[in-house]
Amino acid sequence: MHITVTEDINRIDISEAGGFNDLNVLWIGGFTTGNKDTLDFRPHNHTFFEIHLVTKGSLTYHFGGEDSYLSDNTYLIIPPNSIHSITLHSADFAKLTVSFEATKGSPFYSALLQKCNKALPFPKDVSDSIDFMLRRSLDKFEYTDVIIKNRVYEMLALIVESYAPKIVNPSEKLTDSRIKKAKKYIEDNPQIFFICDEVAYYCNISAKQLGRLFKTYEGCTLLEYIHKSKIAQIKQLIGETDLVFDEISRCLGFSSVNYFGKFFTRYTGMTPGEYRRKIERPHNAKPPEDN
Repeated sequence: MHITVTEDINRIDISEAGGFNDLNVLWIGGFTTGNKDTLDFRPHNHTFFEIHLVTKGSLTYHFGGEDSYLSDNTYLIIPPNSIHSITLHSADFAKLTVSFEATKGSPFYSALLQKCNKALPFPKDVSDSIDFMLRRSLDKFEYTDVIIKNRVYEMLALIVESYAPKIVNPSEKLTDSRIKKAKKYIEDNPQIFFICDEVAYYCNISAKQLGRLFKTYEGCTLLEYIHKSKIAQIKQLIGETDLVFDEISRCLGFSSVNYFGKFFTRYTGMTPGEYRRKIERPHNAKPPEDN
């Protein structure tokens, strides 16, 4: 399948993604006709969620005073502390069971409760995840268990998304991601004295747009932020190294030591030499006495 890349991918703030702090997968199990004795459990309950995904044949679960019939490619969510049992099954069946905990009161927990007691069809992405897990379970790769467990988390998120999609204003998602990307780019490359266009190009946005975002969320323009960051980098090298000012200016991307000195003085009110003498003052110097 050919997937077209669009600018919408830039709107996704990965660093703000919630992750799975409210979800903990306990175990995953496969059951087929060959081990159907496991279906003879008495009615029982658990303190965790279970999702039963039927990949072949049919099963009937009884809980909450009702029967839920699951056919091929359907699933059932059983909530914590719900007495349940299997009452009927086809002669030839296969199912996948995922047991997991969800923090009570979390969005995950609330969303899952909405669809308990109902047999639901697999969304396509869930079918793909199940197929992936079953194929990878045959691998002998050392990290197969990690790969499968991560896919289980993805599958659970897809199940929630299939009936409780979260609608997000794209403009809200744009902001933090691109500001963070710009700030990190400036921070990670102290050897470059950036101009706004360079930073904006890296963030896949115009300099004018990025400048507006910085003004709104940082309280300064992009250029002001670049200059403040450069001043912080200068102070760090002056305070933590014995480099002469010509070396510092070259390390930080200045065109000349003369411009370096004028730039620092304009923003701090003192020359680089005055700043170095100030911070080198002995820490145990006796403060002036009060009158």
